[in-house]
Amino acid sequence: MKKVLSLSLTLPLALLLALLLLLALPASCQAAEAAQTEDDYVLATRDPSQDPSQNYLADLLRAALEASKPQYGPYKLSLNIISMQRLRARRELEDGQLINVNVQVTSPDWEQYLIPVRIPVDKGITNYRISLIDGRRQDEFSRVKTLDQLRKFTLGVGEQWATHELYEQNRLPLLAGNSNSGLAGMLMQGRFDYYPRSLEEAVREEQTLAPTHPNIAMDKALLLYVPLPRYYFVSPRKPRLAQRLTAGLEALIASGEYDRIFLHYYGPRIVAAQICKRTVLQLQNPSLSPETPLKRRALWFDPSSGADRDLACGAKSAKTVAIPSPGH
Repeated sequence: MKKVLSLSLTLPLALLLALLLLLALPASCQAAEAAQTEDDYVLATRDPSQDPSQNYLADLLRAALEASKPQYGPYKLSLNIISMQRLRARRELEDGQLINVNVQVTSPDWEQYLIPVRIPVDKGITNYRISLIDGRRQDEFSRVKTLDQLRKFTLGVGEQWATHELYEQNRLPLLAGNSNSGLAGMLMQGRFDYYPRSLEEAVREEQTLAPTHPNIAMDKALLLYVPLPRYYFVSPRKPRLAQRLTAGLEALIASGEYDRIFLHYYGPRIVAAQICKRTVLQLQNPSLSPETPLKRRALWFDPSSGADRDLACGAKSAKTVAIPSPGH
């Protein structure tokens, strides 16, 4: 009788355990799948053959992910070479399926709908704008010393670019276009007078546009300071990536690796631009978030002091320019 009772108690217990194991299997499979895909990242990038700065942005992202490995573990990074207008890029990031990280200049809507990693990806070098002009009009721009004098000219800008609103806020007359190549053509047709570009864009495009626009030239006199940093923006579906990138970039800054990567790419371009010989016209950005880390001097290129000034004035040296990027 005791054996029968023991058996009758054991069978329900065994069945209960089996049922619990079956219920646990889907959860464990989901956890395993999450572990495999959690650190799967897709960076939206333009074609590096058309825009070499995309290589820098991808290299810096990889370096940050590598630096965060001890804390966050392995990862998989894919590059999605895709050309999108700014609004579509933001919506794709919100969705998080096609891409989940992108580099853009900041704006209130991007900071509202996405997760900004508030460390400028290029030490704020894109805050400094050099204009492409018709080189035959250089004397006109050399006489400009104030914003009021500059307001007598009309600039060209992309319809959806973040700089569009900022130029309007600073009362700079403008004409909008839809593409870089289209705007370059409009400039040389005389439809507007100057075309502000980031430092590296101006240096590069003066050369690449010359075959089709032989009179296009980089203005030699002016430097617009536009407080509009570029960040890595992360899909709200990937908050772990935002945390990981912040940790990785902070590690690169602390080790000096961030400066080495920056100087390897931007050093020669800064030297070529001869920044310190230009008249600086400073624009205001009333839309800039109070969370922008302007007081962290280590995050920003400053051509008015120290080694940054030497570089801005064209002081070529192995110490400041020819520093190899890790892995190259």
